[in-house]
Amino acid sequence: MRICEEFSFPINCDNFKMVINCAVATCKSTGKNSMSFHRFPQNRQLKQIWVQFCKRKDSFNAKTSRICSQHFENQYFIRDLKHELLNTPLKRRLQADAIPTIFNEMPISDRQKRKEQKERKQLVDQVLSGIINFLKLIAHVSLFLLKFDH
Repeated sequence: MRICEEFSFPINCDNFKMVINCAVATCKSTGKNSMSFHRFPQNRQLKQIWVQFCKRKDSFNAKTSRICSQHFENQYFIRDLKHELLNTPLKRRLQADAIPTIFNEMPISDRQKRKEQKERKQLVDQVLSGIINFLKLIAHVSLFLLKFDH
């Protein structure tokens, strides 16, 4: 039996797999991806840098949160020579002073694109409606002037 460190109380984690999400606000990486996730450092100042890097509007628990490997430059990873030589899966470990530096802006979601397209269409419809009403007004005025001349 193995006890999970993720919780503040003991729980058997033998058949329990938690999905890990990256703590960075705009990142959609999960534990399902083939990347590594890294715990926040114990050092207070370094932890604060990591927390600020996440740019989260909500509060989150740095003790249980992780940042994925996409946010760290290669220079911050410790080479895993043992696994490199044995040609086995690498264990990506960070140096103790690693700082996340790669912040990927969130791509515009399909939902956001549809919303923007709908707003543009509404604006175009309003402009066209205004033009049509203006043309109708011109037609009425022209008919009135033609009747007035005769």
